[in-house]
Amino acid sequence: MPDDLIPHLRFDAAEVGAKDRLEAWRQQLAPMFDALPQIEGGQLDARFDLYNVGPILLGGVDAPAHHYRRDKAWLVRSDIDHYLLHLYLDGDYVGRFGERDVRLRPGDIEILHFGQTMETMASASRTFGVLIPKDVLDQRVRGAADLHGVVIRREDPAGALLGAYLYRLRETVVTARAEDAPMIAESCIALVAACLRPTADALAAAEPVLAAVAQGRIMDHIDARLDDPGLSIDTLCRDFRVSRSYLYRLFEPLGGVANHIRRRRLHRAMAMLMDPTCRQRRIADIAFACGFAEERTFSRVFRAEFGMAPSEARNAPILNGDLPGQTMLAEWILNLGRPARRP
Repeated sequence: MPDDLIPHLRFDAAEVGAKDRLEAWRQQLAPMFDALPQIEGGQLDARFDLYNVGPILLGGVDAPAHHYRRDKAWLVRSDIDHYLLHLYLDGDYVGRFGERDVRLRPGDIEILHFGQTMETMASASRTFGVLIPKDVLDQRVRGAADLHGVVIRREDPAGALLGAYLYRLRETVVTARAEDAPMIAESCIALVAACLRPTADALAAAEPVLAAVAQGRIMDHIDARLDDPGLSIDTLCRDFRVSRSYLYRLFEPLGGVANHIRRRRLHRAMAMLMDPTCRQRRIADIAFACGFAEERTFSRVFRAEFGMAPSEARNAPILNGDLPGQTMLAEWILNLGRPARRP
């Protein structure tokens, strides 16, 4: 390679003995991923070409089907904290990035932050990407780390523009000279930032809405399972595939997850105690039907919530249209949304 070209690193698994091929390939990718090819090691056909363009790296990878992951243990062992934007020329994958489920198709571009967990199952693929240090991109895109796992679709304007640029850059970097590296790096970073910034801003603007939707789904799930004594923070995290910290943030305005579950159970119990059709049910049975494990605890938290014992709630008067001396205002309130009777 001429000395005046951009520094180039190439690895081809076919040039390694069959016995050592798999381990050599995994060691090469270890700074980025725990890579598990879905093929016998001796048959591994994989390669990469990387170009050191000043503050960024450019490069392509050709590989068979792989299981890629960066779990928490891998993060501890890896010092890198960069961003990787990957254009998939061929192939696809399904995976999970942090708390985000991802499906990528040929022509799409993924955004990966190496400071967070990820796991994918990828088909045989050809990719080309750009590796940008975190501080470099953070200076240009506020909240870039929140884009971990975001996919810029090939049909989106930003995806079409950035995809075409990376595809062309894949061809031109091969013969680019070292003196061109600053210009290539700056233009690449600028275009990446320009394409990511609207996505980051839109994501930040949508965050309250997305949080409200997520909270609503979880609240509906809780209401449907109030009779399940096993309903807990852990089961909610498992069922919705979210972290405890995320769940805590969602329910902080409601006094916390556990408090919300307890209050919903108590209000369900109150409704049952005041329901004439439940008049013959024992208070203990109502407590168990609302997910409480023992009657004594139920009575204590019920009194703390409503200021009365469950037995008192059962005998409390109910505001309905049959009470004597009912006012017209009360009737209107009780029948809100129905045709009003004139006074």
